[in-house]
Amino acid sequence: MKRGHVLFVFVGVLAAVLLASAAPALAQNGACCLPDGSCQDINKNACRALGGEFFPNKECSEVECAQPDPEWACCLPDGQCVEATAENCENGHGEWNEGLTCLQVQCPQPEPEWACCLPDGSCHMLTAEGCAERGGAFNENLTCDDVVCPQPAWACCLPDGTCENLTEAECDLREGKFRNNQTCDEVQCEQPEWACCLPDGSCHVLTAEACAEREGAFNDGKTCEEVECPQPAWACCLPDETCEMLTEEECDIREGDFRRNQNCDEVDCRVPNPDGSCCLPDGSCEDTDLQTCTDRGGEFNPGRTCEQVECPQPGTKCAYEVKKAKKQHGCQACPLNRGDQLCGEDCLDNHECRSKRAVSLDCEGGGSCKVKGRLIGCQACE
Repeated sequence: MKRGHVLFVFVGVLAAVLLASAAPALAQNGACCLPDGSCQDINKNACRALGGEFFPNKECSEVECAQPDPEWACCLPDGQCVEATAENCENGHGEWNEGLTCLQVQCPQPEPEWACCLPDGSCHMLTAEGCAERGGAFNENLTCDDVVCPQPAWACCLPDGTCENLTEAECDLREGKFRNNQTCDEVQCEQPEWACCLPDGSCHVLTAEACAEREGAFNDGKTCEEVECPQPAWACCLPDETCEMLTEEECDIREGDFRRNQNCDEVDCRVPNPDGSCCLPDGSCEDTDLQTCTDRGGEFNPGRTCEQVECPQPGTKCAYEVKKAKKQHGCQACPLNRGDQLCGEDCLDNHECRSKRAVSLDCEGGGSCKVKGRLIGCQACE
């Protein structure tokens, strides 16, 4: 057998084998129901590729394919139209138009949103109705980038302690403190503190209200370093034993003895007899003059030495309740305050005590404190 004849026989056998193997595949043809509800007579593999449901050895005329839910025009809230099933349209909050396509309907368009200036000065994109509900000013056909909303006026605490209703920008220009969402009727602005000249001639940094309460003279906008407070006039015992109301400086010029916090009708300018003894509050005795004895709270015994007197020893004293305590000459804190007990001279009964007592006490750190008290009685006092 020739070589060509052998090749021809081989090809024929191969063709027969291929035809035999193809026969079962052809037998797999059937009806295929596609997702859109249509039907095609195709094989199983092709049906699966198209996502269909295959019915082997059936023709389309023999099956009834399930039909999908119809898709009709669905008007969405934003005014767009899409074709969707009734369920999908409802899920998208749309309005379904059964039997109509989007070409056949005209969806209602939503009310447009434009810049709305609210009472607080902010801007929001709202419908005209929504803007009106919030008390705003509607700017049709403009966005928030196109408008400058008027800013509200609120309380502005100015540096001088006064209040004005201003916009935030106006308040900043005047170096104030802006109180958003509050009017001047609703806020209490912090008051500035400036130099206050008190009646005793001292200067303290206080608010105008505090200065008035202490009967001082308020110097708005000035510090104590910038003012010279007028000094008070007190009793000045002159060398001729007369008394005049002078300032301390005037008294020094005239070589007088300045009696701070005392009037001329409260002092005795006569030169005391230097001879005498003084019974001090602690029961001890010193030979000294009247003025020194008085200044130390003692009891003067004129013309007698300590050897000639018997000083009363500490025991009951005239006790006074402090009614007033006034700081002077830079005193920061009085040693006694209202309600405290002030001890006076030794006594045996109330008749030996004065009804009122006024003394000047030294303050820790400098200055003095004028203390006035009313008699409690003759009693133990420390």
